[in-house]
Amino acid sequence: MWCDVQDNVLVGEDAYIGERVHIGGELRVAGDLDVGDDVDIEEGFEANGWIVIRNPMPTIVFLFVYLSHLLRIGEEAAAKDVLDEMLGDESEHDPIRIPRGATVSDDAWRVSTPATVGDDCRLHGNIRAKSLEVGRDTVVFGSLRARQDVVVGRGTEIKGDVTTRNGDVRIGPGAKVWGDISGKTVHLHENATVDGTIRAREEMRMHTEAVLDRPDESAAAMAEMAEAMENGDADDGDDEATSEAESKSTDDGAESEEETAADSKNESAEASD
Repeated sequence: MWCDVQDNVLVGEDAYIGERVHIGGELRVAGDLDVGDDVDIEEGFEANGWIVIRNPMPTIVFLFVYLSHLLRIGEEAAAKDVLDEMLGDESEHDPIRIPRGATVSDDAWRVSTPATVGDDCRLHGNIRAKSLEVGRDTVVFGSLRARQDVVVGRGTEIKGDVTTRNGDVRIGPGAKVWGDISGKTVHLHENATVDGTIRAREEMRMHTEAVLDRPDESAAAMAEMAEAMENGDADDGDDEATSEAESKSTDDGAESEEETAADSKNESAEASD
């Protein structure tokens, strides 16, 4: 698996080529040939026996087979644990949605529709779309290219170029672009960093505002929210303690006034006697 052969491969008997193998020349097999998924043979292949091209089992099929086996051997609790682990976060995170006609490979993600990348993601490959919006605290190991607007959120790193043909580019606070930026109008936050060249066909603007309107779901925002909630609980506890102390002080004062009134009554009675 994942091997790279620069020249021809000659096999005297049967051959198995693992997943994602690249062969720079020709493959010739005297016996049967078993080829894994996503194998690249530049000059073609030839085999005298059977040729089998394997396709990876879909995840849902694998899960169904695994659960069926657990239920067959009576491991209902283990099957329930597997289902809870696989489907437990379904309500908390949106699944990836790839539109019809898209292309996803090791080097590129291509769609003909607007594309949105969430917060706190890590993607490998170039992204091509009609328009692009990349969330906060995300790392993209590739370049961004769109026909319309491109937006890069707070704290995001783009390890490549950011290019748009007919739209504007908006870079958020703390973002870093390792390559060049090209667009009609480039809006660059004053705290953003660009290592390459900025090319704007109309104008370039510096700004101090956020570029994304959607709620912040990044890990940093969640940590800040959790810390704020903890501090809020601590403040509530202090307020409760203060209230208890004030209540106790009020009660003590009331008791003191009652004792003073009783003493005065007793002294009056003794004087009368």
